[in-house]
Order: sequence, then structure tokens, then C-alpha cells
Amino acid sequence: MYGVKGIKPYSDSMLARERQSKNQVESLGNKIKSDPDNALLYFKRGKELESLYKRKLAYENYTRAIELDPNVAEYYYYRAKVASDKYANIGTTSEQVIQDYSKVIELDPAYYLAYNGRAEQYDETGKYELAIRDYNKSIKLKSDWGLLYYSRAEHY
Repeated sequence: MYGVKGIKPYSDSMLARERQSKNQVESLGNKIKSDPDNALLYFKRGKELESLYKRKLAYENYTRAIELDPNVAEYYYYRAKVASDKYANIGTTSEQVIQDYSKVIELDPAYYLAYNGRAEQYDETGKYELAIRDYNKSIKLKSDWGLLYYSRAEHY
């Protein structure tokens, strides 16, 4: 028995989710073998790998999805998101991440999370005016989400 009520069911559900993700990765791998030109399969496998903290593999799967279908904003967004994670050690530069977020915005100008992600990258590279512009744009697109205001305030 655990000293804190509710810990065991929580940890059991986390283990179940991890098993489910591992099974999904394997299943998607089998589907990719029979349909290697299906970008969506690589994207889905990337998301599952990311949930397992296998970020470099996730990045590679997002990249393959983009190679197969370069006109899907979400593929670029997830690649940029995983590449911007400092613990991922992907080896990308801030400029590469900014390019991915910019591509998302080019493909879908209403993708407010891309503006916010790009703003964070601009902020990290000292491009503060561009960062504020993008923070403001993300808030304009999704004014009811407080986290965007917090992100902007944190970097002002």
C-alpha cells in the first residue's frame, strides 16, 4: 500500500499509456512497411514516439512525413515543437525551428500556436521586436487563451 492515496492508480494508468504507445509505434511501423509513402502514418508514429520521450526518432518521423507531404502545417508544427525542446538534443538551430514555424504560418495563417512557438524562438535569439509581434498575433488569433498572455508577459 502506498502512503499517498491515489498514487498507485495514477502510476498504473501511466504505465498503461506507455504500453499503449509502444504498441501503437509497433503497429504503425508494420503499417508503414506495407504503405511506406503514407505521410500520415509517419506523423502518427512521431506523435507516439514523442509521448515516449523518443524525441529524435519523433523528429525523424515528422521529417519523413514532410518529405512525403510538404503541404501539411501540422507536420511542420510538431517537428518545430520537438526540435525546440532543449532536452531533445536534436541538433537543430533556432533558425531551423523558426523556418518550420514560418512554414506552418505560411500554410495556415490562423495557426496561433505557431506564432507563439516562433515568438519563443525569436526571444531566445534576441529578436525581441519580432517576438512581441508574434506574441501579439497569437493573442489576436486566440484571445481567450490566457497562456498566450502569460507567454508574452514573461518575455516583455
